Amino acid sequence: MQFPESSVASPLSEKGSNKRHFLGYKPQFYLQCPSDEAPIESLWEIAAQRLELLQEIDKLRSRNSSFQELASAIEKSLFLRRHQNEYYSYEDIIPDRLSDAETRDVLSHYLLRLAFCKERNAQVWFLQNETVLFQWRLENSAPPQIDALLDQLQSLCSEEEISLRKVVKNLDQVSEFAQLYHRLYQKLPNSMTLMLYQVPFEQVPELVRHRSVIIRSGYAYLFPEQLTSFLVSRFRSLLSKNLGVLRKMVHVAEEQEQLKLLLESLRESQQLFVNQFSSYSLEAAEKSGKAIHLEDLPQVMFHMPLCMFRLMKRLEQNHHLKHGARLQLGLFLKGCGLSMEESVHFWKTEFSKGGISSDKFDKEYAYAIRHHYGKEGKRASYTPYSCMKIIQQRPSAHEEHGCPFRELNSNSLDNLLQTYGIQDAECRASIVQKAQEGHFQVACGLTMQMKKLGRLTVSEGTASTEESDSHSITTHPNHYFFESLARKENYSPGSDNSPNRERRH
Repeated sequence: MQFPESSVASPLSEKGSNKRHFLGYKPQFYLQCPSDEAPIESLWEIAAQRLELLQEIDKLRSRNSSFQELASAIEKSLFLRRHQNEYYSYEDIIPDRLSDAETRDVLSHYLLRLAFCKERNAQVWFLQNETVLFQWRLENSAPPQIDALLDQLQSLCSEEEISLRKVVKNLDQVSEFAQLYHRLYQKLPNSMTLMLYQVPFEQVPELVRHRSVIIRSGYAYLFPEQLTSFLVSRFRSLLSKNLGVLRKMVHVAEEQEQLKLLLESLRESQQLFVNQFSSYSLEAAEKSGKAIHLEDLPQVMFHMPLCMFRLMKRLEQNHHLKHGARLQLGLFLKGCGLSMEESVHFWKTEFSKGGISSDKFDKEYAYAIRHHYGKEGKRASYTPYSCMKIIQQRPSAHEEHGCPFRELNSNSLDNLLQTYGIQDAECRASIVQKAQEGHFQVACGLTMQMKKLGRLTVSEGTASTEESDSHSITTHPNHYFFESLARKENYSPGSDNSPNRERRH
């Protein structure tokens, strides 16, 4: 089996040890597309293991887990996988040319890259979770491995494009560097002679925006502790670009029937995972004890994500919503636990306040609600929309559905956040800024963080903004809702005010 040839080449060095799982190998930018032949059975095995790890990472990210929690879960997963491989003598059944950790790492990465480069949603999913895996590897890397990454980056990019250089600064002569270091890390450097990394300031926009670097003549000077943010940003940028390029070449790989079957299987497995993980059915909500009911809606509205809160407020004001908004909100409420009867009653009551008679509602609106619950038409039960599906909607100027972080201008979004209960103007500005930069799910994750903690955990000037952006991401409105609800003491299971009461029939 051979992969399509790549025009980009960067030799990798320092062969890995078989004592650790190949997914725990050193970080790399995957600049050279593999062209080695390999048995299809071995490719199935290593691709499946990498996909399973990325899925585990995705589950943790969706819960807004900290990077420490992600790192601990990755380490535990790789430890168990390594011992499982030893128990089943996996090392004995793969050919010698695949016994090398680096080879398996590169092959498994490119197999998933080939599988997920065709669709935009799959690209985004792969990009986000591979970036987390890269960052974890980076945090556990020795200085020589970091230097090797920097050399790879320099060999790939032109001097004008990256221009990363090491420079030495004497802090006795440039005191502002010592002052910035102390502000960021609450300590002084160990030596008054400090190694810094000079890069064009546009390569580190997050650090610039949070005033975490000193800029001179168009260059930003990074402390060694800030290299992680820089390298993670470059990895994400390179992988995003290469996914677009590979999308035009994937048909070459799919001309090989066995490889095509493997790629299709990976896509199907991923789609099944997304469907299961992104679908919050009424039954699942009931079994978990989290389901809410009609009488709970006024009390739990501020636990809804902003996209649903906005629709609830608009429904309160106008007593009507257009079709797209009804579908988005209705399926969300279904996933929260509302039965079909409760949904019909909810919409009928609200619309009646706007002058719609009972007969008109039954003729024009009730059928659609029953259809969503699988009681009409093709009898297929609809699932609540994921964040990605909501973001991809493009409502017209007179519609309210879609993602408010994408659809609203800065002033409107700021006003909505204030109505939502976020009173700190600086925090609202940070959230609005993320939305303006196109990081809609990050903005939503920061909104939830603000609702939970009353503050943002990443303050101005810290060096961990990139890490926060990678993990404070919302992936599904219903997960946001249940996560928020679980942290509210008044709604803990078994309390008098809990929405987790027995369903009324």
